[in-house]
Amino acid sequence: MNYLHGRRVLHCDLKSSNILIDANWNLKLCDFGLSRVKSKLDNTKGLVGTPHWMAPEILRGERYDESSDVYSYGMVLWEMIT
Repeated sequence: MNYLHGRRVLHCDLKSSNILIDANWNLKLCDFGLSRVKSKLDNTKGLVGTPHWMAPEILRGERYDESSDVYSYGMVLWEMIT
């Protein structure tokens, strides 16, 4: 996520089923169909992603940014520990 966010890319659909694991336990993100490149003047709004992993601001239809991907990442971590 740090790599993507450093290039101003929002994944917008981070969830456990979009994380691939190879035989050496290397992780790869996939399914960039909803991804957005964020510009300085971008007013990114709307429902994107899968509801169980969506940040509250996306569910409310408000503006979202990199922190929304971080929320989704937290939900993936929650899945792992439960």
